[in-house]
Amino acid sequence: MSKTTVSASKAPVTAASHSDAIGHGNSPAAWTCVIVMLVGALVSSIAFVIASTPSSSPASS
Repeated sequence: MSKTTVSASKAPVTAASHSDAIGHGNSPAAWTCVIVMLVGALVSSIAFVIASTPSSSPASS
């Protein structure tokens, strides 16, 4: 029993064209996801800075 393998040199060579639509990354849903992630990163960064700053008013007792 012999096993045959297909080497990479025998595979058909296809050149990728950047003008062809590949179907991912350019949809409105993908860009909405990017915008939501950027807004989330911005909000969390601002919240981190606000939480990290010490209060300037002295504690009253």
